[in-house]
Amino acid sequence: MKIWILKGILSFGDWLGRIFLYNNNSPEVGRIIKDISYGSHKKQKMDIIIPDKAKDCPVLIFIHGGGWLLGNKAAYRRIGRVFAAQGYLIVNINYRLAPHYQFPVQLQDAARAIHYIYNNIQDYGGDNTKIFLGGDSAGAHLSSWYAAALKKQELFEELKIKEIIPENYIRGLLLFYGAYDLDNAQETGFFAIRSLVRGFLGKDEKLFQKRVHIASSLRHLGEDYPPVFICSGERDNLHPESIRFEQKLNQLRIPHEKQFFKDNYRCHHGFLNMYFYDCAKIAMEKAEEFMKEHSNK
Repeated sequence: MKIWILKGILSFGDWLGRIFLYNNNSPEVGRIIKDISYGSHKKQKMDIIIPDKAKDCPVLIFIHGGGWLLGNKAAYRRIGRVFAAQGYLIVNINYRLAPHYQFPVQLQDAARAIHYIYNNIQDYGGDNTKIFLGGDSAGAHLSSWYAAALKKQELFEELKIKEIIPENYIRGLLLFYGAYDLDNAQETGFFAIRSLVRGFLGKDEKLFQKRVHIASSLRHLGEDYPPVFICSGERDNLHPESIRFEQKLNQLRIPHEKQFFKDNYRCHHGFLNMYFYDCAKIAMEKAEEFMKEHSNK
């Protein structure tokens, strides 16, 4: 499928979800500040969702999914509100999207946003020594890659990323149904996955495998990787990526918790936004428990 046609179809569905579904039944929070710039480009924006009486709160930076091709921070305001109601300061970020902007722009934007948040979040009541990174789908990929690059900084050097935070300030990761090895992901049978990966990494065959290697977070994990909460469901064709990632975590003895839902749950890709699904409720509760545990260590 032509990448721009694919982007148009998926973007329309995502827009409908944002308008009519994703942000329903949101709890009350202290305040929301929208569209703060973390860079000079108009796409480099973030929302901050602040709990009531915020002071020295743990911070969750959430990166949206959408196959590096689409998506918007606005789709995750309910999710952010749910966590903020439990005392976490939430930052939902946007980043420049493929195919107009290709590798490594998405990774560079994530790094710039995280660096900006680290330097400024105390002004909003956040504790920049207690940062969690999270995301779903492509956002899980970007979060997992950044955490790997903090421990293997030649990856930052390769992509000319200079905005780097202290590596020990990432307390943990929340990874929902992501792609972690971009070669293996293309073999999963996930909808349009080859088009999505090519849209992100580009079509230049000479550069493609090099970019696959750099961008595949699974290939860069080390024993000092932060603790991980990893979540996915068997009904999701991308689920094998979460299985492989969790196996690598086991192999390296990286502290982690998994929540893999059996086929009897309605856990298709993107279920976290389906707040009325049992699996979405369970996933949010388990993620909050994980953050609570690792905020206090």
